[in-house]
Amino acid sequence: MNYFKEIFEIRHHRVVSEDTLTNVYNFARKSLISLILLETIFLYLLSPYVGDAAYVWYGIILVFTLWRLHDAYDFKNNPKRYTRERWHKRFVIRAWMTALMYAVLILFITPMLSDYYQLLVFVIILGMSSAEANTLSYDYRTAIGFLLILYIPLFVTMLLITKVETIILAFLLLIYFFAQANIILHSYRQKKTLDSKEEKISEMETMLHENQELLHSFFKEAPIGIFSCDTKCTIVNCNEELSRLFHRPQEEIIGQTAYKVFKYSTSGDLNRVLRGKSLVSKDSHFLPNGEELLVEIKYFPFTDSNNKGIGFIGLVDDKTQEYKAQEQLSLLAAQDSLTSLLNRRGFEGYMQSITKDLRYNTYYSLLYYLDLNDFKNINDSLGHSTGDIVLIDISRRLSRSLTFSCEICRLGGDEFIVVIPFISTNHDIMQERMHHFAQKIIDIFKEPLLINNSSHLVSASVGMVIVEPNFKDVEELIRRADIAMYQAKGSGEITSSYNTRLDEAQQEQFTLQSDLHHALREQQFILHLQPIVSITDDTVIAAETLLRWQHPTKGLLAPDKFIPLLTKSGLLWETTWWILEQTCIQISTWKQQNQWSLEYLSININVLQLLEEDFAPRYLSMIERHGLNCSDITLEITEQTLVENFKNTKKVISTLQQYGVRFAIDDFGVGYSSLSYIQNLSLDAIKIDKSFVLNIENKVSDISLIKTIFHIAQQFNYTLVIEGIENEKQKEILFNLDNNLVYQGFYFSKPIPKQLFETKYLGTKNAIAS
Repeated sequence: MNYFKEIFEIRHHRVVSEDTLTNVYNFARKSLISLILLETIFLYLLSPYVGDAAYVWYGIILVFTLWRLHDAYDFKNNPKRYTRERWHKRFVIRAWMTALMYAVLILFITPMLSDYYQLLVFVIILGMSSAEANTLSYDYRTAIGFLLILYIPLFVTMLLITKVETIILAFLLLIYFFAQANIILHSYRQKKTLDSKEEKISEMETMLHENQELLHSFFKEAPIGIFSCDTKCTIVNCNEELSRLFHRPQEEIIGQTAYKVFKYSTSGDLNRVLRGKSLVSKDSHFLPNGEELLVEIKYFPFTDSNNKGIGFIGLVDDKTQEYKAQEQLSLLAAQDSLTSLLNRRGFEGYMQSITKDLRYNTYYSLLYYLDLNDFKNINDSLGHSTGDIVLIDISRRLSRSLTFSCEICRLGGDEFIVVIPFISTNHDIMQERMHHFAQKIIDIFKEPLLINNSSHLVSASVGMVIVEPNFKDVEELIRRADIAMYQAKGSGEITSSYNTRLDEAQQEQFTLQSDLHHALREQQFILHLQPIVSITDDTVIAAETLLRWQHPTKGLLAPDKFIPLLTKSGLLWETTWWILEQTCIQISTWKQQNQWSLEYLSININVLQLLEEDFAPRYLSMIERHGLNCSDITLEITEQTLVENFKNTKKVISTLQQYGVRFAIDDFGVGYSSLSYIQNLSLDAIKIDKSFVLNIENKVSDISLIKTIFHIAQQFNYTLVIEGIENEKQKEILFNLDNNLVYQGFYFSKPIPKQLFETKYLGTKNAIAS
């Protein structure tokens, strides 16, 4: 009864004696610096999990702790500054406000933490409360008030978590509080009766021992493994949960050094913990039943009142299920979900693994890069689900065919990579093996795929790379294989092996494409003209405008070197308008100088550009601006692009023909020749491709074919222009077929600069080549 009576007398706040006041402030000076360090450690542990809230709490609690420390030194230096009553009130208010801030931490931040971090917070709060109780023990009323403010929220929080373990710990905490209060009261009574310093020290040691016993009981019920070590890293205690995790008796664990029990924690790591640094370590163990235990260990240092390391505590958390789940996710992330082959991420991981193999330093390996041909057409015409069936079938065929130790990967889309490692140390043998395995890959495409009860042949282009020993740049390997694959695709071959010439060619293409961006602006493009002449008397009746690039370092470049790059870089549209503008300017100049004696100049134009929304009005405006007739220029359209865009092209052509614009079909006979579009469009001329003339001297069939084309042209009233006449014999044969033909070719003249064309062929209607 006296015990409870003394507790309830706390509400009658009386000013303490001078000695008590001096003792509490002296003790505060010694302990508050350690408390600040502990609060800082608390911030370090909490900030990754609660974010900015931890910094707010830390800032406030630090202010109160520093305020208390300032008061302690102020009392030492100026004890007469305030009355004893005011000094005491300042001490009590600041101490209880500190307890309130700890209570705020418990109520609002602890629920945001995981189980073992909640336990860690409770343990540290108990440690700090014990330290504070010691600091305040000279004034038992302030000390017990501090504990009440702190433990009531802690007790409520434990109950609200609603776990059996925390409820048990909550009632243990209640017992611990009364024990603490009892100790404080007992210490207070002893202080009143004991005069000697030795007796006081003994009482403090007893109290600390009792606190240690209570903490030991508290840790015993913890739901995670806990152990403690001395300054030699020897495990001096561990709880039953640690014993259960490791399937070993506590007696076998206690007495061993921590870095032998936890093999991934070195002695150097643990010595740093002893010097005051926290540590998080991962460890694995094989249990007696053969299962692997994966744990995460958190080490925290212990210090005495002089901040000297006296050991450390370890919290061991079972992470086995979590790590295995992460491992499974990693495997799934490296696997293509459709074909179950490795994806790009898995391929990179596989390449990293083989580069670490000792054989990689001396053995050659092979890498194949496959790209399915016309796979987009399969998706577009048969659907993506059918495309998926094709990809799955191809992946299965590759797996069955390549029985050699290899890895097959799907990089994405319709692209596959096959890696065959460690084949030979002899480079000459690699050449033979490269083609041997390439044939195996090619063979899988010979058998048709059965899709929706119908057979479909699928082909692929394959780039091949011999991987040099100790070559570590995986991205460079893919780049080389990609270059070789596109070489195969562009050349019409099935396979192509990488060599440095492919790199040089690609580098040249890249440089030219880069230079193209400056060509038009710096006026590097020039126009050449090739005469179109009558086959009867070689009269120049027209000319074709042809683009040339006067490159500053590579000289004069023909269109086949740069026109594809113009299209790829998106500059063809702008360049074509430049050609049209320059051609208009040239015709206008010749007309003003009375030198214009041609029927027209022809210009090749891309059908897609013709389909631009503003092409017709822009072109007609250009013709009018330069004072030309629409018939002065003939627009040539290649047969293939015309047929591919026939419906939309017909509208634009019909509109322009109403204004007198002339059109010709270029390269007739090499695309999708169709009488229907020739009849429907009613164009002005047909230019027969030079491939029909090339072997006309030796192939009677080519002559018969040309006769047929002549007859068709006559039926639809088309002018016929023969391209590619290079010798007298070809001209003679064609003349005998039809002496009304017009032609162009090297036999009469190569394309020449417009200034030379003007000198040689203008000025007289019947200019004849010399």
